[in-house]
Amino acid sequence: MGKIELYHFHKNTKYNEMWQEGKMILVSDNFKNNLYHKVNNFTTAIPVNNGELINYFQVAEQYLLNGFVDPETMMQLLAHSYKIAYDALIFKREQALENYRLQHCKHLPSRLHSVYLTDEKGIETWIDKLGTDDLSLFRVEAEGNIFKTNEQLIPEEELTYEKFLEQAYRYWNPNFKKVPVNTNEYLAQGKILVKEKIKI
Repeated sequence: MGKIELYHFHKNTKYNEMWQEGKMILVSDNFKNNLYHKVNNFTTAIPVNNGELINYFQVAEQYLLNGFVDPETMMQLLAHSYKIAYDALIFKREQALENYRLQHCKHLPSRLHSVYLTDEKGIETWIDKLGTDDLSLFRVEAEGNIFKTNEQLIPEEELTYEKFLEQAYRYWNPNFKKVPVNTNEYLAQGKILVKEKIKI
């Protein structure tokens, strides 16, 4: 694919120095985006006071064996369990999508090693999804291995891993007639020229 003008939403993170007007970002198979770090840092443990990670079930058991759990502690336990379940769904989703890609369409860019972009039609939709806290929008010129798909084609996260892997076909072989045009997403590897920061 030749040069194409698209847009990138950047959450303020350790990659802030890359996202500056005029910068050229080189994205290869070795590039590790925020999703890569989230997937690879997944754990069912939780941090305790000294920063040590302890298995969530051991922590919950210690509190529950005492016979009484005050409401604040119970809410903390529920918050931890929700985060673990949510992160587990993301872990399963990304492992299934990546394994499908490696088995059937290895030439396409990885979700874990790409910059995510959208087109002009998707700007408002992604702002609604991502919110505006710590969010910046950049107009970019992308060139290289750019794959257009649609976020709506990601299988339902409640599916078993086996079913999810089967349905991953839809994401990697998109039928744009069945999805709204404002939820398209582009996975980009190659050269990303940051042209303009746009106020949102």
